[in-house]
Amino acid sequence: MKLTVWGGIVVAGTFLVAHPAQAQELNAISKVDVKVEGQKTTVVVTGSRRPTFQAYTQKAPPRVVLDLVKSTLVNLPPSTPQAKGQLLTEVRATQMGAAGRELARLELVFAEEIDYQVDADGSALKVSITRHGGGAQQVAVAGENGAVAQPPAAAQPTAADQLKAAEQRAAQEQAAREENARVERVKEDQARAEMQKAAKEKEDADRRAETARIEAERARMEAERFAREKAEAERKAEAARLEAEKAEKERLDRERAEQERMAREKAERERLAKEKAEQERLAREKAEAARLAAEKAEAERITQQKAEAARLAAERAEAERVAREKAELQRIAAEKAEAERVAQQKAEAQRIAAEKAEAERVAQQKARQAAEQQRMAAEKAEADRVARERKQAEERAEADRLKRLKAEVAAAEGSKRAEPVSTSRASTAGSAADAPSRGEDDEPAAFGGGNTNAAPKGNAPVAARAASPGETARAEEGGGGGGGPRIMTFIGFKNTGEQSLVVVRTNEKVSFNVRKVGQNKVAIELDNTRITLRNNSRSLDTSFFPRTAVKSINPEEVTGAQKSVKIIVELAEDVPFEQKQDGNTITVSFNRPAG
Repeated sequence: MKLTVWGGIVVAGTFLVAHPAQAQELNAISKVDVKVEGQKTTVVVTGSRRPTFQAYTQKAPPRVVLDLVKSTLVNLPPSTPQAKGQLLTEVRATQMGAAGRELARLELVFAEEIDYQVDADGSALKVSITRHGGGAQQVAVAGENGAVAQPPAAAQPTAADQLKAAEQRAAQEQAAREENARVERVKEDQARAEMQKAAKEKEDADRRAETARIEAERARMEAERFAREKAEAERKAEAARLEAEKAEKERLDRERAEQERMAREKAERERLAKEKAEQERLAREKAEAARLAAEKAEAERITQQKAEAARLAAERAEAERVAREKAELQRIAAEKAEAERVAQQKAEAQRIAAEKAEAERVAQQKARQAAEQQRMAAEKAEADRVARERKQAEERAEADRLKRLKAEVAAAEGSKRAEPVSTSRASTAGSAADAPSRGEDDEPAAFGGGNTNAAPKGNAPVAARAASPGETARAEEGGGGGGGPRIMTFIGFKNTGEQSLVVVRTNEKVSFNVRKVGQNKVAIELDNTRITLRNNSRSLDTSFFPRTAVKSINPEEVTGAQKSVKIIVELAEDVPFEQKQDGNTITVSFNRPAG
């Protein structure tokens, strides 16, 4: 490709070289070399790929401007002055355009008007410069020399010869002038044709560039529109998914609330029915006792008559008082048992509901796992939050229940201390296990688990047998046989008399074993038993109690073919112990250390 300037006017303007494979790669312009040979100056611009450029001239000062599109300047100074007296005086380099529309501009500044030609050679751009009008002057000089050059005469011409020579010379000069005029006209026609061609090519190139720009802009706008539509569709889909998840969560919450309400109503109905039955039974017993007492009093009155009236009245009064005490003790025991049963049923119902909800959630997660990984994570986070809140609510409810039960038990024990019953009367009432011992001390008790019943005290049932250090004993009295697993509802500790008591309660009577398992360690093993409340699995530190051999009590649930509970009692020293079982209560008594 070549571009020629005549008289400083562009006759071949814009040259665009398209290379689709390199459309996105910038042409790195890294070097500009200037070479001067006589009257000709050559400028070589070196890039990293074949250039796409536009060349044109400007005045004041005269200069040739090269605009290289999709190009960037690499380590080129903004201005490079040339040697004095040269046709080329300065090379200017400027980086233009924003990202995606980079343009590198090179300006060749000259001392006078010039003619130039541009050639693209691979990744290089070659600009050849000469002074303006040099070729035309040479042609004109050559024409004048040709017109006046004559061969030397052999002899002195005559007048006729001189006239003839003058006519020939005039004819030759006229022919030379006409030839020169014709040549000038041809050059002018060629220049005009080339200028028109260059203008048309520039117009075509500009039109193609504008078309390409419009197409690029249209493609960009279309891409932006598509991106907006896609984002809007994704937003709508996400909103629909969130709405569906919210509806599903609300439905599950409603179902869970309804199930809990029905469970509460059922428990309340059962409690009221039992209370009513108990009241009716007590009323019947009281009526029967009154009737029997009346009949007995009447018989004794008839047989003993007036002499025994005073004694019978005293005995009748004593019998009534004992009956009242017995009825009151039975009522307190029944209320206490009912409270424990209701608490256990409530805890079990909550555990079953939680396990059912967890199983349903796991099943739903597995069904949606392949297609909805992201939603699974959101559902899991929500399920964790719900579980935490439910767990916190259960712990708060359990704490409130424990406080109430502790207050009730404390009130009951306070009433017992306020109204002591003699050993003979307690035996008559048949409640020796419930009467407090006169010999126990008032040291504090440590209780664990989710039940606040105090450790057994006083005249508790007789121990199965005494165990000396190193021996083991096992109780197989009922319970622990068939049916589902039992539940450990309470674990506690208390110092009383000369013994330290470890008390364990279950919802039903269980089979258990007490044995030594190491140096100063005793294990209490409950067969077919579970721990449902996490509070019942916590360790008790009993080392702060005075004069006790028990340092700590550590319950844990053991998994295997059948679940069981193992309670490790750590001792400060090896002391004798004994165990006993009264219904669903197991008591292991450790002797206090000597001294």
